Amino acid sequence: MCHILPISERLELEPITVPLAELLMTKLQIVKLNRKDMLDVYALLLAHEMGDHDRDTINVQRVAQVVSADWGLFHTIDLNLTGLRERSNEFGLSTTDLATIAARLGALAVALESHPKSLRWSLRAKVGERMPWHEEPEEVGIQS
Repeated sequence: MCHILPISERLELEPITVPLAELLMTKLQIVKLNRKDMLDVYALLLAHEMGDHDRDTINVQRVAQVVSADWGLFHTIDLNLTGLRERSNEFGLSTTDLATIAARLGALAVALESHPKSLRWSLRAKVGERMPWHEEPEEVGIQS
């Protein structure tokens, strides 16, 4: 993982998987999204509404709350939202699907930008990319 996500307190919310907000963040926290990761994000966005609660909804307020405490995570997700918007037409999706993806990416971007940030977040934002903001994950090899 490129960033640490605080998910332990929310593991019990869903019976089979992590909540959709955390599932989406596990993809969006990747600094170098590959094609499979992008398709996973598009699939999540197409299959689930955005809202301010969990269940079968991507809890946008939860994502905004988490990234408002961590500028590096915010920055990575912000970069990924831009890349996902710019590259969405490369995957053979219908016009309707592209519109849904664009609307949901836009709603997420607005929520992240408008959520109040801490003083620590603001100070770290001033440093920006002059200092590393993420971890480089190690490649995991397959054991024979």
